[in-house]
Amino acid sequence: MLMESEVAQHHAFPHDEHQPHQYHQLSPGPSPAMHSMGQDEFISIHCHFCNKAFHGRYAKYNLKRHFMIHRGEKPFMCPYCSHRTNQKGNLKYHILSAHPGQANIKHIERTQSDNKTTKI
Repeated sequence: MLMESEVAQHHAFPHDEHQPHQYHQLSPGPSPAMHSMGQDEFISIHCHFCNKAFHGRYAKYNLKRHFMIHRGEKPFMCPYCSHRTNQKGNLKYHILSAHPGQANIKHIERTQSDNKTTKI
């Protein structure tokens, strides 16, 4: 499900008659052999900012995480320099490659919007 702010951003994005407001669409039904996988495996969601497609069981989660790119959110801050990333894995890579002698990736923190930090 989209968050309220994401819905507002979505509605601010221009649509035309060929692409009405649409939050997600299901792909064609499963083949009989794949029916046991569950309906979630067949969800297909598109980003309305860039039209990138997300498929499968984690499509909604991946789209929500993808929205961070469009919102410019970078909540993960390097403890050794001013570098920021939008995903924890990207920060781990940065720390290991840019600060190899200092790397302590077990204590990566996410900066919250109220400037507090939470250990992850």
